[in-house]
Amino acid sequence: MKSEPLFSHIEHTEDQATIGEWAPLLTEGRDAQQRVAASKFHDGTDVDFGSQTRQLAAHLQKSGADIRYGHDVTGLSRARDGRWVVSLKDLSTGKKLKASARFVFVGAGGGALSLLQGSGIDEIKGFGGFPCRASS
Repeated sequence: MKSEPLFSHIEHTEDQATIGEWAPLLTEGRDAQQRVAASKFHDGTDVDFGSQTRQLAAHLQKSGADIRYGHDVTGLSRARDGRWVVSLKDLSTGKKLKASARFVFVGAGGGALSLLQGSGIDEIKGFGGFPCRASS
């Protein structure tokens, strides 16, 4: 993966002593014979998901995708012609609208699980989740 720009600074090791220098709690009390591996990014994070998302969105827009910011997706269903009907709410005006698309990407987080469950696709069967709340 080092040949990919997002991963060019990655350092990988299977040496427990090196891992102990990077993150002592990962090796403290661990059997020295146990195989372990770790990757380290000198930039502080393995992937900058914000940057990755912006790059993906820019590429999609150049390819003709309609990306709407400031909207909540409130529903997802299949039309008779096989296209997806996406129900939206404009967060600045409160106006509700629908969009039609041949393809819809539902990413992780937010209401992704409930949208996928409501979509009726077979692939969602067996998936679940639980609510997480940040402590104050």
